[in-house]
Amino acid sequence: MPPSPPAWVSAAPAHYGMTWTEQYQSTADGPLEIRPNSLPTPFVVAVTGSGRGIGAEIARCYAKAGASGIMLTSRRASDLEHVAASIAEINSNTKVRYCVCDVTKQVQLAGLAAVVKQEFGRLDAAIINSATSPAWVVDQNGDGGSSTSPRSAFGILEDATEDFFRVLDGTFRSAYLSSRALLPLLRETLAGANAWAETGVMILTSSACSLFPTTDLVPFSASLSKLAVNRLVEVLHESYHQEGIRAHAIHPGGILTPGNSDFPDSCRAMFVDDISLPGGLCVWLTKGERGWLSGRYICANWDMDELAARREEIVAGDKFKMRLVL
Repeated sequence: MPPSPPAWVSAAPAHYGMTWTEQYQSTADGPLEIRPNSLPTPFVVAVTGSGRGIGAEIARCYAKAGASGIMLTSRRASDLEHVAASIAEINSNTKVRYCVCDVTKQVQLAGLAAVVKQEFGRLDAAIINSATSPAWVVDQNGDGGSSTSPRSAFGILEDATEDFFRVLDGTFRSAYLSSRALLPLLRETLAGANAWAETGVMILTSSACSLFPTTDLVPFSASLSKLAVNRLVEVLHESYHQEGIRAHAIHPGGILTPGNSDFPDSCRAMFVDDISLPGGLCVWLTKGERGWLSGRYICANWDMDELAARREEIVAGDKFKMRLVL
């Protein structure tokens, strides 16, 4: 029996899109189940933010699917070493390399792109997984102590200006700069003789919070930075789809990771999905027949069989894009 959506999803406004399909997907099974060796060879994927959490699991999913090469990157070598070792256990035929890189620094990302070209000679997919957790407000009780749980900063006056721009830098700036660094390699591979139907994929991690108009659950910095990621994906599609580039923004699901373990209780109740979910979606989107979903926001909790069955409706209505409702 398919899982029921968590209470917060059932109560969410329709325009959050969480219940657009009848079935709720919580793990990488059914249409998102990874089929071994389902990718062409050679096939090289770069995954930013892959030292732990969602990014690391996405990299493992591509190894399960038979990627011949995987480039990992994060700020800590020890994390990358651990992920690389786990990939070797999953698929000994996958060549894994990693690069310690601060993805908010353009010079370091140029170095990453150079390593990808030197080590693999091609790039078929770029998974740009970046997010910086915001600071939370801790209220003081009557005797001067702190409350038991932090909360989201209300509006724009409770958060610190420095933290606001720190989150935008860590989330949107890194997504923008990573896209700039890796897009030329994808275009080069597409123009070569060994391009596949699966070549030219860019998947950027967004979030359902990009659709939140209030700061009840997360601060404005978090929702705004992910909303900007959605628009970046639309620009990538409109600018480069005629060359074969396919760009997708994904809500990865509600997943507890080391990066959000300090979130308030109100948010932690949302983290009920399995960490396999976004990796299953990324591999599913990589398939060549998914090009019609380029330039769109996709929620990992949607039932992809139903999504595919409603293709004509989605394309005709130009759905899952950021638009003014008139």
